[in-house]
Amino acid sequence: AAERQVLEAERRHSTLMMTAAADGAWRAVSHRTQRADDILAIQDRNRILQVELNRLREEKATVEAEAQAFKQRMESAVSSFEVIIEQAVQEKANTFQQLVETRQRLKQSQ
Repeated sequence: AAERQVLEAERRHSTLMMTAAADGAWRAVSHRTQRADDILAIQDRNRILQVELNRLREEKATVEAEAQAFKQRMESAVSSFEVIIEQAVQEKANTFQQLVETRQRLKQSQ
């Protein structure tokens, strides 16, 4: 009877060891699967971020080009305005000079 108990205990021990080994293997596979899923999720997120980054870079380039074009238009407008002001100042000086000359002639003719 004692021998039978020993055999039964060995069988239970062997069964428990196989169950523990199988459980350990399952946990290892499960852990690897979870890690693989995590890696895939990270890679997907990186791809999404890269697409967004590229879109923002293109948008930035467009905004910078528009800003440069606006700056050039404003510089041209300011330059044109300065020319107009200079012409107006010159015309005013010419008109004033004509007025002075006309007054002198009027004075002389009286």
